[in-house]
Amino acid sequence: SPSSTALNITVANDDCSNAQTVTPDGTCVTGTTAGANDNWQGTVGCQSGNNHADVWYTFIATGSSLSVNVTAGTLTGNIEFVLASASGPCTGLLIAGSLCGSSPLSGSIQGLQVGTRYYYTISSSATEGTFTTCVNNTNPTPTSGQDCSVAAILCNSNTFSQSTSNQGYSTQEVNPTNSCWG
Repeated sequence: SPSSTALNITVANDDCSNAQTVTPDGTCVTGTTAGANDNWQGTVGCQSGNNHADVWYTFIATGSSLSVNVTAGTLTGNIEFVLASASGPCTGLLIAGSLCGSSPLSGSIQGLQVGTRYYYTISSSATEGTFTTCVNNTNPTPTSGQDCSVAAILCNSNTFSQSTSNQGYSTQEVNPTNSCWG
């Protein structure tokens, strides 16, 4: 009788060491988790459980804010986007943020460090399938009173107010190595 061989489908960016390099300027790339493995140990970020096939992408941060958009093609269930910083190629991975939800998944992650390599994975809480991912790495616009270059001047006892804002969140400015307090 003829022998049969199981069809093994592999995905090129199935693990960290083969992460696909992306340009974080809003350019979109298509991908698939079909045939991929779960490479995270345990549940990370906002993932809903273990054994979710993931694919890997990488970029060098050029700004402190990352805007994310992932749209499912044939991928079903909640999309799981996990971002990690790295101290070296696929070493010292630290979770920097995650976004999970239905397609299209959109959101932002703040506090990226310029010049640092980041990796992100895309997986699903349900079935494997195709998707499109777009990331845009920028610096938020300075907000008066929250950034050194546009600091609020306090020279008298007059009251002032500052609205709540996430703008200016990135490099912590109140520390000895990065301070406008001189």
